[in-house]
Amino acid sequence: MTLDPNELRISLRKLLAGLVLTIVPLSLAGLYITYRSENLLRAQAGGTQKTLAEGAGRIAEAYLNAAVADCRNIAADPEIVRAVSGSNAAGRGAESAVAARVADVEKNWNARDSEGARAVLSTPAARALRRYRQLDPRFLLVVVSDQRGLTVAASDKPAAYVQSKEPYWDAVYAQGRGAVEIRDAAYDAASRRSYAGVGAPVLDEGTGAFLGEVYALIDLSPLAGQLGPATLVKEDGTVIAAPGVDLSMGLKSEDYAAVRDTMGTLAGRQAGYLTAERSRGGPQVVGFAEVGGGAGVPAPRWVALNSTSERAASAPLSAIQRFAMLMVLLGLLLLTLTAMYFFVHRREEFEETHLIEEAPKSRSQTA
Repeated sequence: MTLDPNELRISLRKLLAGLVLTIVPLSLAGLYITYRSENLLRAQAGGTQKTLAEGAGRIAEAYLNAAVADCRNIAADPEIVRAVSGSNAAGRGAESAVAARVADVEKNWNARDSEGARAVLSTPAARALRRYRQLDPRFLLVVVSDQRGLTVAASDKPAAYVQSKEPYWDAVYAQGRGAVEIRDAAYDAASRRSYAGVGAPVLDEGTGAFLGEVYALIDLSPLAGQLGPATLVKEDGTVIAAPGVDLSMGLKSEDYAAVRDTMGTLAGRQAGYLTAERSRGGPQVVGFAEVGGGAGVPAPRWVALNSTSERAASAPLSAIQRFAMLMVLLGLLLLTLTAMYFFVHRREEFEETHLIEEAPKSRSQTA
């Protein structure tokens, strides 16, 4: 075979070695860079979801804080303070008579013509409460009670006359010191509204002594429209508010179980996001933030969640990933073909060399 003197001749062994030393490291580097880029992109998506969840958490906190401030304003209203002070004064020194009256009012409280109910709904303080409710539709019900927990005035008829038997009373009474209390979210089937209870003490302006309590049911329905795509859940994972979901449905957040475990670790709290598996929709990047009462006010443990699918989070990188994988496959294919050609070519050279060595032997034997 005649070779062109200008032809570039490269040893197949060197060519194969060069391809191995070039393609394999580049392929591994490409895979590593793609992996790192995916992790960084996921971290960026997690940070975004965390920021959105924190924003939703601040909205929920502001909503609760506004309700607390409004209840405190009601508790400081001169009309309310007068009504509570008058009820406290009327009950002094006549314990047996008061006890008999309370028993009679409780007995007939749910009657259609209950005089006790009419009394607490017709006072100047009750009219003031209805004005507050008309000005702010978030108030579903406002009840004012005196030192003993007896209802003094209400915007609407409460379920019970003696408020000191209600779950919120002791927390607001606070052993006579008075404190603000935010009760957990609940659902009222009658009004078809989700609500949270907010209690505030009525205090004497001069001495700060405990006079009574104001307890309001705050409508949470407007909050759902302010959270955007975020989900607000209770401590047990029940959804309070989310797009198209409210507390009446009793739905549990599928992401919250993983979030609750992550929030139990320092690293998880600092990260503020995680990747959670869903039964539908695949892995989700979930950001989370706790919702507090603000200003040292005890509040139920609510958590704001915001999520996006991992596929959507990594979408900007998917084209690069596919290209990198294609390059890796093409490189490995080229390497394989070159190796196959090398071994086949070496075998042909070996056979040709063997035939050349055999030819002189045959001629010598013939001679």
